[in-house]
Amino acid sequence: MKHAVQLVIFLISGIGVAHAQIQEKLWQPLAPFSNIKTVYFLDLPGPPRIGFVATDGNPGMLYRTTDGGNTWNAVSANNNNFVASDFTFKDSLTGWFSNSLNSGGVSCYKTTDGGMTWTSLTTPTESGTAILYRPQKHLLLLSGWGSIGGTSCYSTDEGSSWIVFRRNQNINGYAFLNDDTGVVTTRGGIALRTSDGGFTWQFVDYPPEETWQPLADIDNNLILAYSETGDKLSVSSDEGVRFDPVPNTTLATTGTTREGSCHQYYTQTVSFSGQTAQGIWWSADGHTWTPLLDINGNSGPSNIRDTRFYVKGTYVFAGGDTTSGKQDYLWRYVGDSTQYDGGRFPAPVASTNELHLPSSACGNIDTSLYLVYLNDCTPAEWISASVEPSDRFILLLPDTVPRQISGTLPIPISYVPLHGMTDTGALYLTFLVNGQNLYDTVRLISGIPPSRLTARFDVLVDSAKSATLSAGTDATITLRLLDGIPGSDGLDSVRFEMSFDSDLLSFQTFSVLPPWSLERESHTSNTETMVVRHLHGEDLSAKTDIVNLIYNTYLSRNISTTYSLGSLQMNDTVFEDCTVTAGLPDPAILTIEQCGDSTMRAFMNSEPILQIVSIATNANETTIELRAARNTNANLSIYNMLGECVRAIPSTIEKGEHIISVEGLRSGIYFVSIECDGNEAANSRFLIAR
Repeated sequence: MKHAVQLVIFLISGIGVAHAQIQEKLWQPLAPFSNIKTVYFLDLPGPPRIGFVATDGNPGMLYRTTDGGNTWNAVSANNNNFVASDFTFKDSLTGWFSNSLNSGGVSCYKTTDGGMTWTSLTTPTESGTAILYRPQKHLLLLSGWGSIGGTSCYSTDEGSSWIVFRRNQNINGYAFLNDDTGVVTTRGGIALRTSDGGFTWQFVDYPPEETWQPLADIDNNLILAYSETGDKLSVSSDEGVRFDPVPNTTLATTGTTREGSCHQYYTQTVSFSGQTAQGIWWSADGHTWTPLLDINGNSGPSNIRDTRFYVKGTYVFAGGDTTSGKQDYLWRYVGDSTQYDGGRFPAPVASTNELHLPSSACGNIDTSLYLVYLNDCTPAEWISASVEPSDRFILLLPDTVPRQISGTLPIPISYVPLHGMTDTGALYLTFLVNGQNLYDTVRLISGIPPSRLTARFDVLVDSAKSATLSAGTDATITLRLLDGIPGSDGLDSVRFEMSFDSDLLSFQTFSVLPPWSLERESHTSNTETMVVRHLHGEDLSAKTDIVNLIYNTYLSRNISTTYSLGSLQMNDTVFEDCTVTAGLPDPAILTIEQCGDSTMRAFMNSEPILQIVSIATNANETTIELRAARNTNANLSIYNMLGECVRAIPSTIEKGEHIISVEGLRSGIYFVSIECDGNEAANSRFLIAR
């Protein structure tokens, strides 16, 4: 089981990414697309990974991602005269999209390799508006428009042949409550209902107004349809027999409604002049709607009518324009990356959340991590937990398991740090929900997080005196903490060494400022070394002075000298060759740059020691491109979906880029894991489809 639940990282070249790392509660622009028609992701375990963006350009374009929207590649088809209006998949390989561009009866395309290539299908429909595969009935539904009314049809052989079920009527999107009962909306404010899974359809007596994509809330037995013409929401509570308008719902929407975790509803407003409501709106009950604001107050993109956005759990992907700047972009919003399941989707193979354990000075960490269980809607029974590697990460679990949990679950973990090195482990959790086992994996990172390895200190020269500095004048030099550091990061002491030219400066005295205290100090004629400490666990504020040092100068006017900070040590992690200079008498702020040994410097530059650049597959060979920040010994292992190691390749990798070739792998999904100096340094996942 543990090999089957590994953290998955995708690295594929394509359209440029605005924000590669997921940032929660923030509308992130992912990539520029013009006139986004549809956003869709395959319903696979875990957060959205493999998906598509279709644009409307008469003809349009189709783009595919395998890393949750960070990178995109253009996808071609044998007949490129299409605008993809809707997607549906039977499994991870076989799927279809409807073509809304009238192209001589080619209103549907099919893929058998997960969307990498597409083949056009001839259908009775002119311009496809929606497509849906019903696995229980082995039924593929296709609706469309026409010049005098569209033709809609279904297929029982995955698109090889078609049977017409409605003519002369422009039909839009489908929504099913169960295997048999569902509705489809139309362009003229009419709706149809089926009770046999989609083979036959009857008129709804009290239909909603024109809707592009209705929503079926299966758990609450509701069907929601937000009108794109009447600007109102209608709801059916009797399986589509009749729809009743919801009072005080007046958004001008694209006509699409979606559902996320814990039965939250989402809709997208229309972009046009005079529309006051903008972006993505959400509701917990269908009655009260509010904009989905991020931490900066942005509400996401608006789009044109007859477009589809995508929601899974608290992941929202939507195309269009925003009031915050970027136009014609795909946008992503993540409410909480550990809660995307919401009790509705299969258990994930890995969590996207990372929990950081910072090293403390020479000691162990005893702390409680608070993990938000992915299914916060349904109480679960905690079965087991384990952590690897167990020699450094140690679970301190009570003996009273299983137990009922919901919301947050405290996991006490003790950790023995590696003194300045970054260490990685994985926490494996098992739950029982409604009689089914669910798994979650949380990645644990110890050591000082990369975000902490930027310049944190300033050296300031007393500008008031330096402006008129002359021989015999005192100069005050202050070491200042540039950024705030939480007490939980464990930074409790700083050692710094100053060097100066004794022919121009002479050290006089110093003062250490609270909450810092002097632990030890030493000096020679040309150097001064100090170690200061603060109370462990206390937060440190930004831009606060640590120590003042006073020197007497022997300078004549306009003669300059240098003052350098030779080395800096934090918590037994030594940053060597830290040198900062400033000319006197000019006022100057000296910032520490280029600090760190080879390992720390790589993290300061946001450069992993070892990373997977790309993975490419062809008929007989898989090539893995690596980039190393330094010379290292590495072990590359490839696992199949059962967690079996099918290849183990030890390598000595020098600094730079390398290509590793692997032959003889069969079709399927594989995990690749690369260990560096005994710790996992990089991992990824790839598909071989032949």
